Amino acid sequence: MAHLVDRHGHGIDQVIATFFEKPHSYTAEDVVEVSCHGAPVVLRYGVERAMEAGARLAEPGEFTLRAYLNGRIDLPQAEAVRDLIDATTLYQARIAAQQAEGSVSRRMKPLKEQVLELIALLEAGIDFAEDDVSVASGAEILRRLAPIDEGVRALASSFQYGGLVRNGLVLAIVGRPNVGKSSLFNALLQRNGNSRHDARPGERDGGDRRHPGEAHGYGGNPRVGRTDRGAGH
Repeated sequence: MAHLVDRHGHGIDQVIATFFEKPHSYTAEDVVEVSCHGAPVVLRYGVERAMEAGARLAEPGEFTLRAYLNGRIDLPQAEAVRDLIDATTLYQARIAAQQAEGSVSRRMKPLKEQVLELIALLEAGIDFAEDDVSVASGAEILRRLAPIDEGVRALASSFQYGGLVRNGLVLAIVGRPNVGKSSLFNALLQRNGNSRHDARPGERDGGDRRHPGEAHGYGGNPRVGRTDRGAGH
């Protein structure tokens, strides 16, 4: 426990300073975290005093970059941190949190180990090629490649679903005016009211023919939906 004071020694806030000794911090470096109350003016002033003492503002993503460079996390985990920050639904956040904790890395680790073992076997065959020593037959190499290929294909097949979770869907409901497109849109979202706050009942305002896109969560995935009116058949 400590006090944050102004330049004249007057108390501003009580703060808590926590020291994380490497490698037990997020970046695997020695880190001191200072926690204060959440008033923006207090936070801003605390940062100003820290910078006056020689600190600097971190670059965007710098802590995660340091964690990656120091071996604290791997690349899939670093990418998951960004997905977690950008999440707009709880489902997105849960998937990103699982990946940040190493769910993808754990699936990749045995595949990487198998690839390294196969590389070592092939290199041994090259080293002893002049000695006419058969290290592994073609059938043995193919047998070892089979589970690697299966695992990689399984990971690749999840890419499309991962993109859907990350980016959501774009949905357009197209039809003639006043046939219930907005009602259908709201029913899909399980909400009441018109899909646009400034739209008039029946969409007869004669203004812009297209509703601006709206982002919503549905079934855990983000959707960007709009209704287009005045369309033909």
